[in-house]
Amino acid sequence: MVGVEPHVLRYWEEELNLNIARNSQGKRCYVQTDVDLFREVKYWKDKGMQLKAVKEVLDHGNVLFGGETETISGEEIPGEAYSIVTVEPHSDSRQKFEQILDEIVGQALERNNEKLLHQICDALSQELEDRLEMKLEELLQRELLQEMLREGEREAAAAKNDVKTGWWARLRKRKKLLP
Repeated sequence: MVGVEPHVLRYWEEELNLNIARNSQGKRCYVQTDVDLFREVKYWKDKGMQLKAVKEVLDHGNVLFGGETETISGEEIPGEAYSIVTVEPHSDSRQKFEQILDEIVGQALERNNEKLLHQICDALSQELEDRLEMKLEELLQRELLQEMLREGEREAAAAKNDVKTGWWARLRKRKKLLP
């Protein structure tokens, strides 16, 4: 009749302090006014209202919609009405949750990726500078060694020329220089 499970009706009865008539065996006997009351509770629950707010509506007859108080039974209560929170079906809520979660995770990943990119670039730059410096040192050492080799070769060639001439040729050379 109401469209909810029996345990939900029992829960509402307890939470809303409803007096439902019982037969001699202690079983609940719902009359039309009880059914109408439960239908009203279901209506407000389907609108997204919490049970505490439904109790307030049933007790005082008004509810707050977006900041404006609406009177249901002709009497209005001062300021203590409840806002209606629309609860969407699970699939819509789930999709919205997933979208929000995707956005949050996406933004976090973007920030993290930017930080990682800067760290990787800094590390690569430092590595390249270190390797370049080592190569330059190697080249300078090779250049220095090659220069030393060339000078050694020149000295060796000059010494070889001196050896070829021999001591006798050197002696004659000296005699020519002497008067």
